[in-house]
Amino acid sequence: SGVAEPLAVVDACFTPVLAPFITLRSMVGMIDASMYAQIKSYPRDIVALFYEQLRHCSTLFINKVDKVEVEETARLLRHLERINSDA
Repeated sequence: SGVAEPLAVVDACFTPVLAPFITLRSMVGMIDASMYAQIKSYPRDIVALFYEQLRHCSTLFINKVDKVEVEETARLLRHLERINSDA
């Protein structure tokens, strides 16, 4: 739903008060293909946070592929494979 610090969210979920009630099964990331096409125009810290999110996800979904050229989607898929080949 937006930019978040995934490790901080996980840490918050596993505080002593919440840990007995939490089971982390997966982290899901949603990539907006049209946003990714313009990633170089974003501030460096936002780009770094975006890549941090992707590295920690167990599942990645790509939406808005209809808004970009097929070659851009292929480039995104190759990039995601390098960033997180396990997702």
